[in-house]
Amino acid sequence: MARELTRQMKAASEATEYERAAALRDKVKAIERTMESQKMAAHAATEEDVLGLARHDAQAAVQLFAVRGGKMVGRDVYLLDAPRETDDGTVLAGFVQQYYERATSIPPDVLVPALPEDAADLEGFLAGRRGAAVHLHVPRRGEKRELLALATRNATETLQREHARWLADQGKTLAALEELAEALGLPGAPLRIECYDISNFGGAQSVGSMVVFEDGRPRTGEYRRFRIREVVGANDYASHQEVLRRRFKRARSGEEGNEEELRWRLPDLVVIDGGKGQLSAAKEVLDELGYHDLAVVGLAKEREEIFLPDRKEPVLLPTTSPALYLMQRLRDEAHRFAITYHRSLRARAATHSAFDDLPGVGPKRRAALLRVFGSAKRVREAPVEQVAAVPGIGPALAARIKAGMEG
Repeated sequence: MARELTRQMKAASEATEYERAAALRDKVKAIERTMESQKMAAHAATEEDVLGLARHDAQAAVQLFAVRGGKMVGRDVYLLDAPRETDDGTVLAGFVQQYYERATSIPPDVLVPALPEDAADLEGFLAGRRGAAVHLHVPRRGEKRELLALATRNATETLQREHARWLADQGKTLAALEELAEALGLPGAPLRIECYDISNFGGAQSVGSMVVFEDGRPRTGEYRRFRIREVVGANDYASHQEVLRRRFKRARSGEEGNEEELRWRLPDLVVIDGGKGQLSAAKEVLDELGYHDLAVVGLAKEREEIFLPDRKEPVLLPTTSPALYLMQRLRDEAHRFAITYHRSLRARAATHSAFDDLPGVGPKRRAALLRVFGSAKRVREAPVEQVAAVPGIGPALAARIKAGMEG
């Protein structure tokens, strides 16, 4: 029936019968919603998240279906900046880490259209957040595959609408920048904005990211990544200072107008991911380097507050403000870029774990243990019988693992 209505809708549109076409479109949507509900009913007692992915140019959309007890309890779509050179697995991995860092509900299964290269690490991260094993799956057939296909179609439709909206609203971008300039007291629209974020994993391997927006759009070729060298531990303030000091020293080097200087030319606005403390630390470095007049603000996550150096109360933009949407995109892109870099460092680094010195525990068995327990600490705390029950381990190896980890 939905297919026939769709045919009629297209025919009505081609005949310029737009009101009839709109009514038919609404009927098709209602039927699709009913079909979705029927599919959910077939998943009684299922606990899973379903992630559909769509991409266009350098943007992506992730449709998330949250299924609990066989019922869809949440359906949200997230728009991401996704450079063309990144594969689907990398885009999904960045989303998974960013979303589940803050999620209050993590199911035992997450369905995805593609597995990232470091799927085992992500499963360990998710298991640590949930307190029990979490598995990433790519369903190949059956109802789960159909549900993933439905999420992917929804993501595609959202991205198409967003692309059309963006094309239609390009003329509004300058208005958003002018609104931001007025709210922050800037002398003119900030045509070039840089945003900075810090990421670390348990206080180790801290990294910084710098993303650049020009005329309200990402300039991915000018993004920069910084590995924190001088700061020990998870010190957000000092890490921001190290990154800014390295970046703005580069802006001062070289002759005026040469290629290197153009790549590091000064922005109209610097945005720091954080509140008053991060902003004060950033302002201290900019003053130290002589950039007293460079506009810098802090964007706090909790209430989307914008802090200014010489203003006690934060600026709160209206929730429907295009300027706020632009600031959120900046912050989220800086966070995504930092997390992506952090993940790549962890994947390359030959990090030492509690498993590395144990005979008979190679990468596959280590991954199996992490999938079930989430961390070496949980393996150490588990009874030997539970460790032995992990596929590929067995009683003898489990006893050696426990003895080695306790020794």
